[in-house]
Amino acid sequence: MTNERAEAATTDESVPERLTAEMARSLFDAMEVSENPDFSFIEQHYREDVRFQDPIQQLTGRDAFIEMTRRLMDRCQELRAVVHHAAGSDEVIFLQWTMEMKIGPTPLTPIEGTTKLVLDADGKVALHRDYFDLWGDSLTALPVVGTAYRGFMRLLE
Repeated sequence: MTNERAEAATTDESVPERLTAEMARSLFDAMEVSENPDFSFIEQHYREDVRFQDPIQQLTGRDAFIEMTRRLMDRCQELRAVVHHAAGSDEVIFLQWTMEMKIGPTPLTPIEGTTKLVLDADGKVALHRDYFDLWGDSLTALPVVGTAYRGFMRLLE
């Protein structure tokens, strides 16, 4: 086997490069409502058996994760994310973000959060964990419920 053929045999261009903090930042920054969303980034960089968890739900599997993301996009009239900080290593990536969403008659609601992506030995996401204040960020945006929630929180001060 020639050197050239040996290199070709060991180089598989279909294998995506390891996920980095900057690549993850680009994915989140590009999130928005679209009629035909592109989930190829998830398909390339998330394991087939990825686990996802946030304050609302837990699920397992890349297809389930994509379907959950699709449902969120379908419910939102507006959706965008801005990553403020991204840091990581070969094993874990952290993103600090603000996501703004508009669902139904509610105003555009900002939600502050952090994502932890745990990577496997191949650099694919094995665990995607989102942390955010579901009650504070979400409820305060609702006209009647938000007023009651803010009043209740003042009582606790």
